[in-house]
Amino acid sequence: MKHPEKRYLIITVDTEGDNMWRSMFSQNSVEHRISIQNGKFLPRFQRLCESYGFVPTYLVDYEMTESEPLREMARTGVPAKRLEIGMHMHAWSTPPYYVFPPERDATHFNPYIGEYPTEIIEQKVECLFARLKDAFHLERITSHRSGRWQLDARYAKILRRHGIFADCSVTPGMDWSDQIGQTKDSGGSDYRDFPKTVYEMDLDDISKSGKSGFFEVPVTVEREDGKVSWLRPTGRNLSQMLALVERKSEEQVPYLEFMIHSAELMPFGSPTFPSEGAIEKLYQDMEQLFARLSKEYRGIGLSDYVQEALV
Repeated sequence: MKHPEKRYLIITVDTEGDNMWRSMFSQNSVEHRISIQNGKFLPRFQRLCESYGFVPTYLVDYEMTESEPLREMARTGVPAKRLEIGMHMHAWSTPPYYVFPPERDATHFNPYIGEYPTEIIEQKVECLFARLKDAFHLERITSHRSGRWQLDARYAKILRRHGIFADCSVTPGMDWSDQIGQTKDSGGSDYRDFPKTVYEMDLDDISKSGKSGFFEVPVTVEREDGKVSWLRPTGRNLSQMLALVERKSEEQVPYLEFMIHSAELMPFGSPTFPSEGAIEKLYQDMEQLFARLSKEYRGIGLSDYVQEALV
């Protein structure tokens, strides 16, 4: 079927260790408690995407660079543009490990990247860039999503200096400020006043458009009357996702952005899908969702969407 002009589906996968929802902010927990068994379950998801002509963007954090199944997928998939490898920053598990001063250290929750001193952020970004390039034999990394959906002007500027031009950290209409980090008075980003669709970001005021060469491609999410609808499966929201697709189709939006965590593709890898039966239900839902999407949207990687559709 011929796809309508400039209608794209972007599939993003937060590719991270098993069950990263738990608090693990200590050097010992980072070094010894993060397992990466979910990498074995990625090929099934990749096959599903390819069967519909979709191109997942795997946004990879530090520990998942060691996943051999992911490395093997990328070895042939990246050159053939069947998948993209991008960056996913979990600040607490990316070296160098940093101990917050006692007067700032307040909780046992995983910290946001924005809580760190600028020089530590720079070092973490450089470390993760080098690790990704080496693990996947890449010349450059151009796409990114921040851990815990946190983005600020300081971090965005650092990412842009390192060559990132496609980001997907923003969740329009969502306020994460009550989700605390590691330090006193910390909290997530408030995206209630941010654009609802793709825009070139002003790096001094990231809620506004500018001429930075740094494009924000927000995930598809709606918040209305206290209800949140994501293009993000939970095992219980197929009808809501399909209704969201229909609304966006009627609005003729140029792209939709689906997201999932890699650990959600593995039984017992997440709180959301805690059994083999839950995983089978997830795949049944994704089959129906992808079948609907394939009628109208062409699959594309996150960076290619920016380069082909926007620039």
